[in-house]
Amino acid sequence: MATKKELAQATALLLTEYTEMQPITGPRMEMWWKALGGFPDGVILAAAERHIMTCKFKPQLSDIRQGCEAQMDGQWLGADEAWALVPKSEHDSAMLTNEIAQAVNAASPLLQQGDKVAARMAFKDAYGRLVEQARIAGRQPVYFPSFGTDQYGRVNMLSSAVQRGQVSIELAIKWQPEHATDIVNMAG
Repeated sequence: MATKKELAQATALLLTEYTEMQPITGPRMEMWWKALGGFPDGVILAAAERHIMTCKFKPQLSDIRQGCEAQMDGQWLGADEAWALVPKSEHDSAMLTNEIAQAVNAASPLLQQGDKVAARMAFKDAYGRLVEQARIAGRQPVYFPSFGTDQYGRVNMLSSAVQRGQVSIELAIKWQPEHATDIVNMAG
């Protein structure tokens, strides 16, 4: 996560470039921290640098926040991609996020009734709303495994998650230490 030191570096950089900008201290700095502190390490500084390179006008807090959010856009799966990850049976393993799990919960009653089309629509609506809330809060997706009964499927799912950058190789091995060699080999 970002640190107050990174925010101080970013604001110092902005103040150096935009000399007419008022110093960001005291309550104003706390407001900036509240709006930007939830982003991953390096995102605030990158947004400030990007603003300097692309805009001749001093930034507002919303400009820097938009720059941070733009860096996060590729992190979230679309609703159809997320729906495709949902395990279809107890045999299947999948990497989920809290948002996917909550959206599945919203769709569960419809799945139990056998209405897959309505369940998918309910999932997409719930997932879209949850991701939007996460984006507003500056959160990035946090993946966790949902293990099915198929041991090989677990290894395949974890190695794919490592390749996609959803989890680190160390975390994947921690979840399935007995398959460490296979996960490393398959993840490349």
